[in-house]
Amino acid sequence: ATIDTNQLEFKDLLLETPSTRLSDYLLMKYGSFKDFGSFISKVYMKVNFKNSKINSSDVTYFAPQLARSNIILELDGQATGFINDLKAKNLAVRSGQATYLKGDFSIKGLPSLKNTMLDLKVDQFSTNKKDLDLIISRATGSKKSLIPPIATKFGNINFKGRFTGFTNDFVAFGEIKTRLGRVVTDINMKIDGKGYPRYSGMVKAYDFNLGELLDRKDLGRTTLTANITGSGFNLNSLQERVKGD
Repeated sequence: ATIDTNQLEFKDLLLETPSTRLSDYLLMKYGSFKDFGSFISKVYMKVNFKNSKINSSDVTYFAPQLARSNIILELDGQATGFINDLKAKNLAVRSGQATYLKGDFSIKGLPSLKNTMLDLKVDQFSTNKKDLDLIISRATGSKKSLIPPIATKFGNINFKGRFTGFTNDFVAFGEIKTRLGRVVTDINMKIDGKGYPRYSGMVKAYDFNLGELLDRKDLGRTTLTANITGSGFNLNSLQERVKGD
């Protein structure tokens, strides 16, 4: 380890607590030790995660804004920057019981999730509604579900593509494989303060079980290309306009 007045460097690192394991390289740069009082915005980090596990409760000493969070992340890959302005390369993240994310990421605005700008090049993202509800609850300290009930119908979801924007105003471009079928999207979604969504963009569905999604026995599996504009997640109140081929 190298420790001086403006940086800490740990090579061949192995740092363990009862719930955190950090390995194998960590560099932190700062103007003075006082910067640790504003760790999120003033301490620059370069990290190489190797078979690492971080419990958010162990980070609250440096980032008290995370005090309500109780989430565990398993990490492999590289990250550089400040907590509120991070870039990651070939980073793999596991959390919950069935959620896995791998890709290159730029994230600005943490720890305020609603003000965080995301630019995610996703090589693989796997999850389901139950797991997302669990992760978001642990991350925010709120038991309110942000994932609409209709997401249960899709079962396990696998996404590859790009996600750009905020959690309440984003563009998702890529391929989604679900229990109902395969979908290619280029969609913009905006979610207001009450959680009500509006969306527009292009959707291509392949062998997709539209009947099960809409609870319509007269519909079966379909393949289509459509430009869609709509709002709402509740099937009883969903409003949309579709122009298709």
